[in-house]
Amino acid sequence: MSNTELLIEEKKALKEAFRTIQEQSLINGTDKMTLEEINAEIAAYRQEKNNAKK
Repeated sequence: MSNTELLIEEKKALKEAFRTIQEQSLINGTDKMTLEEINAEIAAYRQEKNNAKK
């Protein structure tokens, strides 16, 4: 398989993965989250992860 063919296959796989993520977001309601809410979730996860290490 050539490099070009590999890139095309990778692009198709990424497109499908993105579509799946979008569908799941619609199902679980996270498609309506604001950037601030997303950042707060990330910060909370990181804090929880750091506390678990201690």
